[in-house]
Amino acid sequence: MPTPSVISQITIARRLAETGYTFHANQRFRFAIGDALLNPMDVADAFDDNELLRETLSRVAFTVVLGNPPFRGISSNASTWVGKLLRGTAPGGRPVASYYEVDGEPLQERKLWLQDDYVKFMRFAQWQIERAGLGIVGFVTNHGYLDNTTFRGMRHAMLETFEQIDVFDLHGNRKKNKLTPEGGVDEGMFAIE
Repeated sequence: MPTPSVISQITIARRLAETGYTFHANQRFRFAIGDALLNPMDVADAFDDNELLRETLSRVAFTVVLGNPPFRGISSNASTWVGKLLRGTAPGGRPVASYYEVDGEPLQERKLWLQDDYVKFMRFAQWQIERAGLGIVGFVTNHGYLDNTTFRGMRHAMLETFEQIDVFDLHGNRKKNKLTPEGGVDEGMFAIE
């Protein structure tokens, strides 16, 4: 994945230059590419020779988190640390918002879709913004969390963290049998279910 990283760094540098931003001689962007669901400390240990990567993964909070996480109702990522994060415990044991409760009360549903991979990535992104105190998240996701009852803890936690949430729903969910405003089939822009 180095090519997308280089392209994104060049694009961002160009955009900043267009705004009149002045770059300092030794300034560099801090981009990290990888599986966000891996425990940051495990990844940092695996790359012992790369001090910048280790520092970034273990101590620095990201202010911009972008991605296109997979949509899997039954996750293949059994990451313990993200599971704890979903339930309200950050690395180091610090309490954070839980997707499994609203106003301190646990969700009562028997079937919760909170183990979907895109939900895990969203919680990781939210945690990064919580740590940094500011930032932006841009994801292409399943839209089930927008109105599904079992995601109300997720919605509540996000509303507590973010000052502003803008959602651009691309629609196209064949399972909901919705129609376009013109009465046609509501097809998504991606060839996925």
